[in-house]
Amino acid sequence: MDLNNYEPWDLKYDISHFIVPRLRMYIEKVEKDEIMTIPNWVKNQNESSNKDELRQEWINILNQMMVPFHFNIAPTDYTHLSPDDLEKQKAQGLKYFAEYFEHLWD
Repeated sequence: MDLNNYEPWDLKYDISHFIVPRLRMYIEKVEKDEIMTIPNWVKNQNESSNKDELRQEWINILNQMMVPFHFNIAPTDYTHLSPDDLEKQKAQGLKYFAEYFEHLWD
């Protein structure tokens, strides 16, 4: 494997450039109901919700997952947030990504 010499020093950016387009496409497919990916934990927590409500909850979580990665490649998109709010959103997104990584499937 031939890695660029800079890659280990900028790994979070390289990872973000890999994740953002794929997570964006995944979210679009969930939004269009082209793939069914509502994890069981969403279903179990919301027994009375219908499929569209469950899918929307999952989309909201996926969008929050996007924030820390998207910020790394487009920080100017987040200048409207206070530093505290930005840090909270990034932390929540990373928490969701780690917690629900195994649910990113078709």
